[in-house]
Amino acid sequence: MDTMIYDDLIKTLKERFEKNMHRHIGIDWNLVQEKLLASPAGKHFIPEKKISQPEAP
Repeated sequence: MDTMIYDDLIKTLKERFEKNMHRHIGIDWNLVQEKLLASPAGKHFIPEKKISQPEAP
């Protein structure tokens, strides 16, 4: 996957994570990002996630 696209996806996921902190109590974004970057499965999952659509409230 293109590195720039992957970086944009990580950025978008981080923004959504921070916007919805009430859903992630006690979870540190840095740990989530670390796991995503370390996991080949995470790298394959991210492009399939439709992150361009807004989340339901």
